[in-house]
Amino acid sequence: MELSPSIAHLADALCKAQSGMKEVLKTKTAQVKSDKGSYSYKYAELSDLLEAVKPALLSQGLAISQGVDSYDKGVKVTTLLMHSSGEHLSSTLSLPVSGSTPQAYGSAITYARRYALSALLGVAPEDDDDAEAASSAVQRTSATLGRPRASEIHAALGKRGMARVDEHFKFAAEVLGREIRAFTELSDEEADKLLASAG
Repeated sequence: MELSPSIAHLADALCKAQSGMKEVLKTKTAQVKSDKGSYSYKYAELSDLLEAVKPALLSQGLAISQGVDSYDKGVKVTTLLMHSSGEHLSSTLSLPVSGSTPQAYGSAITYARRYALSALLGVAPEDDDDAEAASSAVQRTSATLGRPRASEIHAALGKRGMARVDEHFKFAAEVLGREIRAFTELSDEEADKLLASAG
């Protein structure tokens, strides 16, 4: 992930935008046939995701852009989240393409755009099957923060005069007594302690 030197304004805006985002609905059904039988599943299209998040993003001065590049085995989608202050963050998702037809590339690009945007914004469609599978495979010993609470911490530290993200993590390490790489890995208790110290 790439960040501008400061994301204080962006983090505050994203926190507010996430609280106003609509639920991403799975409106489409896919039918899959194979040698082992057939099954169906519901999914959210890219347009469903954009419809759920765009109004809340725009209301907070946030905009998204997604660029596409190719590489020898597939496509790369770079998702850029920009704030009206000039702050930004971006991440790139590489996805192999099975087949060499325009339709195969189009499907891969749409799939990558949907998943990359969902990950960057911290949203997931209702009844997310991927999340359910991951949850059953790994027993969680403590709850970790979601993106809205992590954004709240970044915004609070930005208001305290810490403009750079590395300053945020250094402050957190001093308060909590351990190295921090992402605020989403904190427990609620650690977040409360950090916010109280930033107060």
